[in-house]
Amino acid sequence: MPKNISFVAKEDLCAGCGICMNICPSQCISININKNKGIFYPKLDEQKCNLCGFCLKVCPGINSDFSQDIPEHWLSLPSHPYVGHYSSIYLGFSKNQEIQFNGASGGMVTAFLLYLLENNFIDGAVVTRMCESDPLKAEPFIAKTRQELIEAQKSKYCPVSLGNILKELENYHGRYALVGLPCHISGIRKLLKYKKALLNKISFLIGLFCSRTPSFNATLHLLMKKGISLNEVLSLQYRGYGHPGFMTVQLKNGEIIKIPHLDYDYWGYMFYKFFIPPRCYLCPDKLAFQADISMGDNWSHLLKQPKGSSTIVVREPLCGSILEKMKKDNLITLEEIDLNVLITSQDLDNKCNIPPRVRLWRFTGGLAPDYGKLELMRRNNTFADVLNALPQFIMFSLSKKQRNYTVLRVTSRIFWTIDKVKKLFGRLVNEFYILLNSLIPAKSNTCLKKARYKVIMIGGFGCHDIGDEAMPHADRLNFKKKLGEELEIVMFSPYPEYTRQFHNEYAVKDLNELSPSFAPGIKSKLVTFRAFMRSILFILGAYLQKHNLSLRLWSSGREAIHHIASCDLLFNVGGGNLNSLIPQELYKKGVTYLVARILDKPIIISGQTIGPFSRKIDKLFARFCLNKATMITFRDKEVSHKRLLSIGVSKPVMIDAADDAMTLPFIHRDDAENILKRETGKGWLRINSHLKVAMNLKGSLKVFKKGGQVLSIKKEIELMAKIADRIIERFNAKVVFIPTDYCPDVDDREVHAKIISKMHNKEYAKSVEGEYDDITLKGLIGLFDLAIGARYHFCVFAASMYVPFLGIASGVYQQTKLKGLADLCQLPQCFISEDMEFTTIQ
Repeated sequence: MPKNISFVAKEDLCAGCGICMNICPSQCISININKNKGIFYPKLDEQKCNLCGFCLKVCPGINSDFSQDIPEHWLSLPSHPYVGHYSSIYLGFSKNQEIQFNGASGGMVTAFLLYLLENNFIDGAVVTRMCESDPLKAEPFIAKTRQELIEAQKSKYCPVSLGNILKELENYHGRYALVGLPCHISGIRKLLKYKKALLNKISFLIGLFCSRTPSFNATLHLLMKKGISLNEVLSLQYRGYGHPGFMTVQLKNGEIIKIPHLDYDYWGYMFYKFFIPPRCYLCPDKLAFQADISMGDNWSHLLKQPKGSSTIVVREPLCGSILEKMKKDNLITLEEIDLNVLITSQDLDNKCNIPPRVRLWRFTGGLAPDYGKLELMRRNNTFADVLNALPQFIMFSLSKKQRNYTVLRVTSRIFWTIDKVKKLFGRLVNEFYILLNSLIPAKSNTCLKKARYKVIMIGGFGCHDIGDEAMPHADRLNFKKKLGEELEIVMFSPYPEYTRQFHNEYAVKDLNELSPSFAPGIKSKLVTFRAFMRSILFILGAYLQKHNLSLRLWSSGREAIHHIASCDLLFNVGGGNLNSLIPQELYKKGVTYLVARILDKPIIISGQTIGPFSRKIDKLFARFCLNKATMITFRDKEVSHKRLLSIGVSKPVMIDAADDAMTLPFIHRDDAENILKRETGKGWLRINSHLKVAMNLKGSLKVFKKGGQVLSIKKEIELMAKIADRIIERFNAKVVFIPTDYCPDVDDREVHAKIISKMHNKEYAKSVEGEYDDITLKGLIGLFDLAIGARYHFCVFAASMYVPFLGIASGVYQQTKLKGLADLCQLPQCFISEDMEFTTIQ
């Protein structure tokens, strides 16, 4: 029988939670980092140890029956082996945009804690922040203010020990919440049976979903792969900037490096498959069974938010009542979901498949935890189960300790390739099944109209670019103003949940399956083949629909045909989609036009910048499809019109008009000034200046400059920094960079931070970090004396607010749009024709 906690460490069963350190009456236990394994382990002074056994009684590592040590009234709740007891399951996110954006998954934990604090349920909370003195470590602390809770946002993908903070908590008065991982919560539940002082102080246990906590070696390996020296790191944040977000590494020289959450060396593969501590590998509790309420990332297709949303499991009824009150007070969005959605979206069938892992662990001589009566462990595992678990066991074993990273990289690539081949084969089989199934006749159907008029709206919206949202927003308001309740709008969007939330209109899944890929490689050829076959089926389905017949099709294709068949107008809002630079949109929209004409529906293509067309096949396809349109309006003067005439488009009515977003309303000036004060701070506001300048650099320039290639915009960043410095020095100005695109891969804020880092007059420049809608951004830009932007709708907002603007562009795509805006306003001096990539300032 084990005598003390040294046995747990010796058998690799330690979770590193630090609870044993708190319970030890002899104070002979300390928690230290085992640098070889990259995790916390207890160190015991054997001479002081009196073999009382308390450390083993509270250890969640040696005893893993998480169905024990729970409140008795939970036993009447429904339960599931993967989830534990639960009273309700939700999806939700904070309606405070700053909290939602800065969090890892919608800001729900922070919003919940703030509500508890501000409504006197608690006096503070035990939360975790990154350590200032050691940027790779996280430290728990007791937050007692709103600001401290907000500072603790974001996930920390490294080991965290609670030993010292629990000792500190014993000396505090009041009631507290504690946020922890499943192992932390389990240890606390055991500890509270012996520490009555803490029992009366910890009022809420908030659990975080956890598939594993990567060792410190995972972060060291990631930094090494990205060429970042540990000595250069000033601070590190594992999550943030929306969902799934980025790791942000700030260097001592001021440079900020962002690593996408799903990067191969991060959670895209290495963090997910390797660097798993032994106790995490053997852990069956992924949702914190013993927590009053558990929260984690929402990976379902429901309520998806670019800023993030949470899946929430409520066990303690009081927590459910609090959530409902927060919803009623308009603090959060909350939507109840089914248990199966939770299990599927969290991949719990895979994550909780512990029995074959235990079998492999024991086969190699390891001692497994005591799982007690845990129902999950009663599952029989066959030889096939063990065989399927073998690759993960090998990957876990390879990264259990520090070793030659070269060997690890080679091995990881081998396993990654095997995974890709398996997934590709599975997709091919699935695609052929869909194609064959689509040919089966089905009962003809249409979606019934809910109003006198029905408009289908398609375009470039739905991807969290606020400029792209502004055009359909303005058109919706104008349609509703004319037709009111007689109008029904259905929007085709790549992210219907986001579109429904932003526009408050019904939205369905866009037809992305019709988009080919012109990139090199086998995968792209397969995507193009799929797009071609589904386009043929989609068009054939429209012909049959016209004659009251129907193909089964795939779900989004079938739904799209039914909506188009019942509509009065197909309205393509938003420009810049019909060209060779983003051919995916050209072909998807072109096929949609063809289907609408087959079903005898009028087509209006509104507010366009069309072209350029660099491939002959694009020109032929554009001519064929655009000649099916009823009307096309342009937002530039003559350029797009001439391009269409040159490729043979002549049948639609074609009119030079304006950008639809010009008619958009804006927030009150007082509200805009309050936002500016919050974003810039008192220091910037106190600066005396003769000129306030709003600036913007388009983050997606790196994608749209040249035919969809991902290119560097280093020169554009340097140019904007020089322009900002020159304006500040010559005109006694101060500058604010205002983003309009929040898409994770091309977020304007990331680019703006780089611009400011290269400026000489940094104290005169600020960047708006919050996320705002189009009406708010328009009002915000209206506060300035001048707007300088390399983004089209940034300049549109300025022009419509009568703010002098200057458009400066990189690449023919942006040049066409910004020149078109200047021509439309009859202000040719408001556009610089030089390409930013090749412009220099002396």
